[in-house]
Amino acid sequence: MTQRQQQVAQNVTSRYLKKASLQQLLEKMFPGHTDFEIE
Repeated sequence: MTQRQQQVAQNVTSRYLKKASLQQLLEKMFPGHTDFEIE
């Protein structure tokens, strides 16, 4: 993995895996489930 690819991967992770957006994503993937116990 080049330095550039690594930087992009880190940016994507920090942008999309915030708790609220992760919760929303999981709710879309698993309709009817809301208790994912995200720390």
